[in-house]
Amino acid sequence: MLSPLFAGSALLLLAGATTPTLPARPGFEARTDGHESEDPFELARPELEGFMLALSGSRSADDINRYLSPNFAGVTPLVPARLETVLEGDGLTVRHARSLPTERSTRDHLEEYLADLVEPFGPPDADHPIHAEAKIYTTERDARRSYRFTTSALVHLDGPAQAGGHFQINMVWRLGWEILTPETGTIARIRSIELEHYEDLHARRAFFADVTLDTLASSPRFAEDFERGAGQSHFRTDTLNGNEFVGQSGIAIGDANGDGLEDVFVPQPGGLPNRLLLHRPDGTVEDASQSSGLDILDPTQSALFLDLDNDGDQDLAIASETRLWIARNDGASHFSFDAPALRLPDAGGMIQSLAAADWDGDGDLDLYACVYDEDGPLEAIPRPYFDAVNGPPNAAWRNDGEEGFSEVTSEIGLDQDNRRFSHAALFEDFDADGDPDLYVVNDFGANNLYRNDGGHFTEIAEAAGAANLGAGMGVSAGDVDRDGDVDLFVANTWSSAGNRIISQLGVSGPRDVKRREEYARYAQGTSLLLNRGDGTFTEADLPEETRDAGWNFGSMLLDINNDGALDIYAPNGFLTGPVRDDL
Repeated sequence: MLSPLFAGSALLLLAGATTPTLPARPGFEARTDGHESEDPFELARPELEGFMLALSGSRSADDINRYLSPNFAGVTPLVPARLETVLEGDGLTVRHARSLPTERSTRDHLEEYLADLVEPFGPPDADHPIHAEAKIYTTERDARRSYRFTTSALVHLDGPAQAGGHFQINMVWRLGWEILTPETGTIARIRSIELEHYEDLHARRAFFADVTLDTLASSPRFAEDFERGAGQSHFRTDTLNGNEFVGQSGIAIGDANGDGLEDVFVPQPGGLPNRLLLHRPDGTVEDASQSSGLDILDPTQSALFLDLDNDGDQDLAIASETRLWIARNDGASHFSFDAPALRLPDAGGMIQSLAAADWDGDGDLDLYACVYDEDGPLEAIPRPYFDAVNGPPNAAWRNDGEEGFSEVTSEIGLDQDNRRFSHAALFEDFDADGDPDLYVVNDFGANNLYRNDGGHFTEIAEAAGAANLGAGMGVSAGDVDRDGDVDLFVANTWSSAGNRIISQLGVSGPRDVKRREEYARYAQGTSLLLNRGDGTFTEADLPEETRDAGWNFGSMLLDINNDGALDIYAPNGFLTGPVRDDL
């Protein structure tokens, strides 16, 4: 029997053909396009990278000194004298600085301070090198001396510990720079280093082991589906099939065959079959994609395992472009598409993710879809970019049991402030009144909080302190401060370039002040919203090194070390193009 979804196009492979790559396109280059605020950064970045490379490699005085100004003015100790243990147990020790050094020493002490910094890692070892990196997030010109400027940088070192296990150091350095003009051209050299933040972690054992190959290699299509990058398939599938390879489909986890083990459904871009991997008792997987009827070729952005018909097994909701398919499970991981797909009421968007809850209290699960631009996440044109309200509307469907689903977005109040660019949503009872409220995370602007009052929703994000303007990607809920209510950790992207440029924008009046605050808020990174106990929130004051979870796509609150306190896992990253200086 044919799948109800549109069949994928044929894949034609040419013998001996090389893998194509995305072409480089001319982009915005800060130093040549009149963006002077980035000039100091462009001078400092390669020098700081070289300094960190020398620190992680040879550590020789000659290699270090080549990055220092002849007028080097001093350095504070890079390891504070007084460290306080803030976490101890289960093979992990975390220490913070009780106080930071303020007195600078001369250049002669720099080698000593650097030796103290890397001492936990032991002597240089080519087989087990230190990983050292620095990211500049502010620049400030010297108003009196145009040849000097200052930067702040997040500095990170990690590697095998001399005492066994793994050691990691997280710091903030404030670096003074001096611009020199030798015959070879303009360069910058480090004039001073001050320590502004310090913490270290010593893990005496590994908390996780990578078992990807052990678990998935038994799948016959493992190499083709999971080991290759997006470029392998990008030019080898029909663009009409949804040629969107940005890795935003996620996975769905649930017990598909009723054996008590959690299985994995892997949505795929158009032209590649979706995968159902059944969990075997020995920890490996069985590829049941074809036998389950789930190896459809349509582009699939999201999926949820959940029991939609209350028969005791896990059905699957599958988002494919503007459609939402319900795949009914017979209890033995055989899925059928018995009803036509649910469709978005507005054709101008693409479903990005799904959430479910019994919001009307009738005993079955209802569905909510976050919708993004119809041309996909790489083609959207949000206006204004920091608080866009020209996106496609999200949609909600009420579960009517045997009668199917009814689209009820406007009927239940979820059409309020509903023209955003939504990435994710979750249902939680934030005000402890017994029904699930809805939090929606939006890219390019403010988020939504819909309070549920007996099955009807009211948008209260701004009034409740939960709007959290930013580049929202995901959200996780849990009792972070252990006061008995549900808090929110919101995954927003943190931009070092955004922080640098915004800090130097000129201000000529109140309107500029407000706009600059909005720009700055957009680039500042992750947020922790603490519930006051009544469904309203206060944003916690997170330090810069905590806000920086990178291009953070969907953080998760969970207790990693079983100590009763919630930790944060923050996956991040994005496509890296061939032109490094292209902003």
